[in-house]
Amino acid sequence: MKLRSNLGFLGNTNDKIISVQLPGTNGKTLKIKPEEYGEFISFLRYLNKTNKSKKRLSATQEEYLQFLESHNLVYKKVDLKQENNPRLLNFVNNFMDTTDRYLFSDKVKNKVAVIIGLGTLGTSMLYYLIQMGVTNFVLIDGDKVEHKNLSHQHYYTEKTLVNIRLRL
Repeated sequence: MKLRSNLGFLGNTNDKIISVQLPGTNGKTLKIKPEEYGEFISFLRYLNKTNKSKKRLSATQEEYLQFLESHNLVYKKVDLKQENNPRLLNFVNNFMDTTDRYLFSDKVKNKVAVIIGLGTLGTSMLYYLIQMGVTNFVLIDGDKVEHKNLSHQHYYTEKTLVNIRLRL
C-alpha cells in the first residue's frame, strides 16, 4: 500500500482542506475536508514514506484508507524492486484510473515497439520505452549520424559518425 503522492496532495492549513488531482480524470480535483486535519495529514505522510502493508491500523486510519482507496488515491500493489524509473511510472499513472501501479508496464513489456527514425525523438522514445520495460523493438532508420546531432541523441558517440544507424 502506497500513497499516489504524484497526484499532488496540497493541504491548506487555514481552511483545513486537502486538494488532490483525481487519477484518470484529466485534471479534476477532489477537495477533502477531514474532521481531524492534522491526523489525516500525518496518515498521508505515513503512507507516502514506504510500502505499508504489515502495520496494524487504527479504526480511524482504516476509515482514511477506505476513503483513499474508494477514490483510487493509493496503490494496492507496490514492488520497488520492479521500478526502473518511478518518475515515469508516476507520469503514466496520472492518466490511468487504476490502483495497480504496474498495469501499464505489464501491458507493454511483451509488446513489440516499432520506431521509425532514430534521431533525437526516436532515441528518446527508445530510452523511455526501455525504462517502462519494453524489450522487443523494430528500429528503422537509414540516415547517417552527423556531428551536429551528437549532443541531443542518447546512443551515439563520435565513433558512430558516418556509420549507418541501423543496417537492415
